[in-house]
Amino acid sequence: MYLKKLELQGFKSFADKVTLNFEKGVTAIVGPNGSGKSNISDAIRLVLGEQSIKSLRGSKLEDVIFAGSENRKPLGFCEINLTLDNSDGYLPFDYTEVVITRKIFRSGESEFFINKTPCRLRDIYELFLDTGVGKEGYSIIGQGRIDEILSAKPEDRRQIFEEAIGISKYRYKKEEAEKKLAAANDNLIRLNDIVAELEKQLTTLETQKSKAEEFLKLHKEKRKVDISLYIQLAKKSMNQYDALKGKYENLKSQLNVKKIHKINQEENLLYKEKEIHDLKQQLDSKKEEYHNKLREIEIVSGKRELIVEKLRNLEETSELYREELKKAVKREELLREELKRVESNVALLHLNKKELEEKLKQFQEEYISVQKQQKDKIEEVEKAKEDIIEILNSIADVKGKLSLNNSLKEEAISRQQNLRKHIEEIQNRIEKLDKEKNKIVEELQILQKELDKKNQQKITEQQALQKIENEIILKENNLKIIKEQIERKRSRLSILEEMDKNYEGYSGTVRNLLKLSENIPSFKENIIGVVGELLEVENTYSTAIEVALGSNVQNIVIKSSDKVAELIERLKKENLGRATFLPLDLIRGRILSQQESNILSERGVIGVASKLIKYNDNLEEIFNFLLGRVIIVDTIENAVRLSKKYNQAYKIVTLEGEVINPGGSITGGSLKPKLQSIFKRKEEITKLKKEIDSLKNQQEIVEEEIRQKMNDKIHEEEQIELLNKEVSDIRYNITSNEQRRISLEKEIGNLLNQLESYTLEIGELKENVRNYQQEIDRFLKELESLEKEKERLDALINGFKEKNNKEEENLAILDKEITALKIEIAKIEQKLQNELHNLKDKRQEFDREKNNIVEKEKNIKEIESLKVNLSLDREKLQGEIYKLQQEVEKIQKDISSLEDNIFQEEEDLQKRKEKFSILQQEFTNINEEFHKVEMEMQRFQIEIDNIKNRLWEEYELTLDRAFEEAEEGEISKLRQRADHLTKAIKGLGNVNIDAIEEYKEVKERYDFLKSQMEDIIKAKESLISVIEEANKIIKTKFKDGFEILQIQFKETFRRLFGGGNAELILTDEDNLLETGIEIKAQPPGKKLQTLSLLSGGEKALVAISLLFAMLIIKPTPFCILDEIDAALDDANVERFAEFLKELSKDTQFIVVSHRKGTMMVADAIYGVTMQEKGVSKLLSLKLNTDDKIGGLVKHA
Repeated sequence: MYLKKLELQGFKSFADKVTLNFEKGVTAIVGPNGSGKSNISDAIRLVLGEQSIKSLRGSKLEDVIFAGSENRKPLGFCEINLTLDNSDGYLPFDYTEVVITRKIFRSGESEFFINKTPCRLRDIYELFLDTGVGKEGYSIIGQGRIDEILSAKPEDRRQIFEEAIGISKYRYKKEEAEKKLAAANDNLIRLNDIVAELEKQLTTLETQKSKAEEFLKLHKEKRKVDISLYIQLAKKSMNQYDALKGKYENLKSQLNVKKIHKINQEENLLYKEKEIHDLKQQLDSKKEEYHNKLREIEIVSGKRELIVEKLRNLEETSELYREELKKAVKREELLREELKRVESNVALLHLNKKELEEKLKQFQEEYISVQKQQKDKIEEVEKAKEDIIEILNSIADVKGKLSLNNSLKEEAISRQQNLRKHIEEIQNRIEKLDKEKNKIVEELQILQKELDKKNQQKITEQQALQKIENEIILKENNLKIIKEQIERKRSRLSILEEMDKNYEGYSGTVRNLLKLSENIPSFKENIIGVVGELLEVENTYSTAIEVALGSNVQNIVIKSSDKVAELIERLKKENLGRATFLPLDLIRGRILSQQESNILSERGVIGVASKLIKYNDNLEEIFNFLLGRVIIVDTIENAVRLSKKYNQAYKIVTLEGEVINPGGSITGGSLKPKLQSIFKRKEEITKLKKEIDSLKNQQEIVEEEIRQKMNDKIHEEEQIELLNKEVSDIRYNITSNEQRRISLEKEIGNLLNQLESYTLEIGELKENVRNYQQEIDRFLKELESLEKEKERLDALINGFKEKNNKEEENLAILDKEITALKIEIAKIEQKLQNELHNLKDKRQEFDREKNNIVEKEKNIKEIESLKVNLSLDREKLQGEIYKLQQEVEKIQKDISSLEDNIFQEEEDLQKRKEKFSILQQEFTNINEEFHKVEMEMQRFQIEIDNIKNRLWEEYELTLDRAFEEAEEGEISKLRQRADHLTKAIKGLGNVNIDAIEEYKEVKERYDFLKSQMEDIIKAKESLISVIEEANKIIKTKFKDGFEILQIQFKETFRRLFGGGNAELILTDEDNLLETGIEIKAQPPGKKLQTLSLLSGGEKALVAISLLFAMLIIKPTPFCILDEIDAALDDANVERFAEFLKELSKDTQFIVVSHRKGTMMVADAIYGVTMQEKGVSKLLSLKLNTDDKIGGLVKHA
C-alpha cells in the first residue's frame, strides 16, 4: 500500500482545487516560508481524524477553511480526499483503491467518507489501527512533533512506542472491553437494587392478592343480589307510573286542542309580524342601499381625485427625468473628452518607454567594452606582482632571521600584554559573572512566584471545569427525567387513544353496535354518536354532569327513528344485548317553565345542567330531554335546603356528585374513577398532547443548554492544557536557571585559579625580553638595505593600481546610469499600467452613462403612455358619478312609500294581540293541572332513573341488561342479604383489587431481571477474560518489541551521529502495562545524559534516530516528515538524506523541507508558491538520476 493521491479544495491557503500525485520513493515539498507547504501535511493529519485544531495551528475547526484574501471571498466548506493504493490488500478492504474523505463546513460540522460512503471517525481509526498510519501514529511527524516526542513525560511517550511495537490494537480492544465491563458493573448494581425491591413487593402483593380474590368472590354475589333488589324496586315504580298515565293522556288531549287554537292565532300574529318585519327589512334594505350608493359616489370621487393626483405626480416625474436626461448627455460628452485624453497619455507613455529602452541598450554595450579593457590591464598588473614575489624571495632569508628574533621578542612582550589583558578580563569576567549570578537568583524568585500564580490559576480553572461537569450531569439527569415523562405520557396517550378507538368504558352492547356500524353504511349514516362523546363540559362541572347523566351517558343518538327497528333487530340477531336510542325526530326536550325558573335565582344554584355543557345546535332537544330539568348547585347543604323549599320537585346535583331526586331520595358517597374515565377521556387526550409538546420544547432547551455547557467544558479543558504547558515552561526555566547558577559559581572558581597562574608567568617573560633585544640589534643593518629594494617594487605596483582605480570609477558610473534608466523605465511602465486601468474604468463609466440615457428616455415614454390611460379613466369615473346620483334620487322616493305602509300594518297587529291574550289564559289553567300530573309521573320516572343510575354507577349495567340478569324475590329478603354481604366485604378491610394483576406483572418482571443478571454476570466474566488475555499479549509483545527497538535505536543513533551511544530505559520494569519510557543519549565525545541537556540539533537527530528505528522494525506504508531536518547542520542533513533514501525502499516518504541535501535524494519535487496573495499554488518536478544535480526532466 502507498499514498497515491491527495486532493485539496478550500483547505487553508489552497482556495482552488489542487491534486498532488505521489509515487513510491521520496517526494519533497519545497517553497518559501508562509507559502503553505505545511498545510499539505496538516491536510493529511486532518483527513485521518485529527481532532485537535491547536495542533493544526488553529483555534476552532472552521479555521481550516479558506478565510478569503484581498481578491477572494471566504469559502463555506473545505474538502480533503486521500487516495491509497491497496492493490496488495494491506488494508482489510475489498477495494484496490481506498479513498478517505473529510468535509468540513463553516457551521462547525464535519463529515467522513470511505470510498464516498458516509462513516464515523471511529471507522477510520479502526481501519488504520496497528499500521503506524493515523493521527497518533509515527507516520506523520509535523512541526513541533519532534520536541513533543522528546519533551513528553515518559508515560505519555509510551503511545508512539506501542504503535511501533504493534500492540496499539490490543490496547484499543482492552480499553473497549474495560468500558463495556464498567457499563456491565453499573447495570448489575442497578439490577441488584431493582431485584431486591421487587422481592419485597412480591411478599406484600402475595398477601394482598389472596384478600383481593376473596373480595371478588363476595362482590360477585353482592352484585347479583343488588341487581335483583334494584329490579324489584324498578318494577314497583313502573306500575305506579302506568296508573297515572290515563289521566295524563286525557289532560294532554285537552291541552293539545287549546294548543292548536293557540298556535293558529300565534301563527296569524307571527305572519302579521313577519309582514311588518319584511316591510321594515325592505325599508332597512332601501336605506342601506341609499347609504351604499352615497358611499359609492364618495369612493368613485376619491378614485377620480387619486387619478388627478397621479397625473400631477407623473408630470413632475416626467419633468425630473428630462432634467436627469440633460445632465446624463452632458456627462457623456465630458467622459468622451476624458477618454480621448487618457488614450493620448497612453500613446505618449509608450513612446517614452521605447526611447529609454534604446538609450539603455547603448549604455549596456559601452559597459561591456570598458569591462573588457579593464580585464587586459589587470592581467598586466598580475604579471608585475609575480616579478615582485621573485624579488622578495631573494631577500627572504635575511629578513627571516631578523623576523625570528623580533618575533620572539614581540611574542614575549605581546604575551606579557596579553596576560595583563587576560588578568583584567578575568577580573571583569568575575565581576560580570557575579552580577549575572545575582540576576539569576532574582529571576528564580520571580519564576517561583509566577509558578505559584499559574498553579493557583490552574486550580481555579479545574474548579470551574468541575462545576461545569456537575452542571452537565444535572442537566443530563433533568433531560433523562423529561424523556421518561414524555415516554410515560406517550404510553398513556396511546392507551387512551386505543381505548377511545375501541369505545372502552361503554357497555358491550354500545361498543359492539358502534364497531358494527363502521362496516354498515346505513347504520353509520344514521348513528350520530354516544351521548358521552357528543358534549363538552368544563372540568369544574364534569363530576356533576356525569352523575346527572348516569347510565344515559351510554345512550345512542340517531338522526331518525325510521331505521331504529333495523338497529334493534340487528342487536337481537347478533345477540349483542339491549341499547337505548335517542332519535332526533322524536325526542322533545323538557325544560323549566318560566315560573319554575325562579329556582335559578336561589343562593348556591349554578344553573340548569343543559346550559352548563357545550354541544352542536342540532342536539339541543336531546340534551334538554336528558338534563333540561336537572339543577346544579354548589354544596349538599344548599341542595337539601332547595329540595325542601320546592317540595322535592326537582332533581338536584351538587358539584361533588351528590344527588337529591324528586321525591326526596339522596344519593352520595365516593365515586369510582372508572365512571369519570369514560367521560373525561377526550379531555385527557387533549391535555396529554399539550403536555407532550411542552415537554418536547423543554427537552430541546435542555439539550441546547447541554451543548453550550459541553462547549464551555472544552474551553476550560483547553485553558487547563494551556496552563499545564505554561507551568511546564516555567519549571523548565527554573531548572535551567538553577543549572546556570551552579555553572557560574564553578566558572568563577576556575577564573581565580587562572589569575594566580598568569601573575607568575609575567615575571618570567620580562627576563626573556632583555635577551631577545640583543639579537635584534645585530640584524637591523642588514634589513635596511633589503627594505629599500622592496620600496622600489611597491612604487611600480602602485602605479598600476591608480590607473586601475580610474577604470573602476568609469564602470561604476556606467552601472549607475544603467540602473537609473531601468528605474525610469519601470516608473513609466507603472504609469502606463495606471493609465490603462484608468482607461478601462472610463470606458465602463461611459457605457454605463449611455445605458442610463437610454433608460431615462424609456421611462419618459412610459410616463406619457400612462398619463393618456389615466386621463381616459378620469373621464369614465366622472360618468359613473352622474349615474349614481340619479339612482340615489329614485331610492329616496321608495323609502317614503314603505314608511306609510308600515304604519297601517302595525295598527291592525295591535287588535289581533288583544284577542290572543284571552285564549292564552284558558290554555294556562289547563296546562297547570297537566303539569301536576306530569310531576307525579316524573317522580316515579326519576325513581326508575335513579335505579338505572345506581346500576350504572355501581355495576355499569343498563336497566335492560339488569332485567336479564335479575332473579325474582321479595324486596325485604333481598335487602337483608345485601346488608349481610356488605358487612362481610367491610370485614376484609382495605382491598387492593389490582394486586392480582400487579403480582403477576411483578413476578414476570422479577423472573426476567433475574435472567438478565445471569446474562450480565456471564458477559462480565467473558470481558474480564478478554482484558486478561489482552494484558498478557501486551506484556509479551511490549517486552519483545522493546528489546528489538532498543537494539535498533542504538544502531540507528550511532550511524546518524557517527558514533556515541543511546538508551531506552523503562521507568517501571515491573509494570509493563503502564511503564513509561525514558530516552538517554551520548553523542560522540560526551557523557551519557538526559535529552534536556542536548542542543537543538542533537535533540532533532535523536528523535530522527528513534523514528528511523521504528520504521526499520515496523515500516509504515507511507511517512510524512514536515521540516524535521530544520535544526540539522549540512553534515547531518547528508547522513539524514542518505538514511532516508535507504528506508524509501520499504516506506514512501513525503518530506517538507528547505534543505538542499534532502532535496537531492528526492524522486519528485512539489513547489508551493503564492503567486496570488493568500492563495497557494503547486509546481511539480520529476527527477531522474542525472538530474538530481539540478536538471529538469518534466515540469507541470
